[in-house]
Amino acid sequence: MFGRKYRFRRKDLVIEEIKNLKRVEHVFFYDDNFAADKERAKILLEKMIKINFKGTWSTQVRIDIYKDEELLKLMQKSNCSTLYIGFESINPETLKLYKKGITTAQIEEGIKILHKYNIKVHGMFVIGADTDTRESILATLDFSKKMKIDSVQFLILTSAPGSKIFQEFLKEGRIFTTNWDYYDGHHVVFYSKNMSPFELQRLAFKLFGRLLFLQRCYKIFVKTGLDKCNYSFLRDKVN
Repeated sequence: MFGRKYRFRRKDLVIEEIKNLKRVEHVFFYDDNFAADKERAKILLEKMIKINFKGTWSTQVRIDIYKDEELLKLMQKSNCSTLYIGFESINPETLKLYKKGITTAQIEEGIKILHKYNIKVHGMFVIGADTDTRESILATLDFSKKMKIDSVQFLILTSAPGSKIFQEFLKEGRIFTTNWDYYDGHHVVFYSKNMSPFELQRLAFKLFGRLLFLQRCYKIFVKTGLDKCNYSFLRDKVN
């Protein structure tokens, strides 16, 4: 979209904009990868601490920031509340296909360390890769519960026009609709290798349904304390 290169704003302009915000409670930096340049990110966070920024903030990053203790300490000190992270999958074969450069073990370790610094994790997953199966996709939800990911988002693989995968799928005759209204991450628009479009769509609905159920359960827990008396019933329901 932007010529395959990063364009950074001047750090002093970013800080000046933050200083001029009135009664702000939360700031979201909408960079695709806030820590693409870790040294720049650290300087920016140090400046936020120096001006005594009172609100909280969130952004998108790669999970591999967990290896940089200095960065995590600055994030915590500057009131980072949530990090939005594109895990994409916990299936080792799918991670290789997506060229993520991380392993499932690293994802687990990263989540644990971020929680150690009191930073919430919003995990984003993509389902429908040629290496995905029904079992591996459902395992993603179990993984999210096991790792206590604070919030989760599931999207269906979408071959965006102009992307390499779009050209590949088009050449292989695997795209069955070019109605762009369906290219939103919630509709199946291609033939997956291990599932029919109907099966993949139904599986997505199942994930969305379980996720909404868990969110409702959490709200009930907070309001009524049912986690102390009725958890086994709710747990069996989602399983």
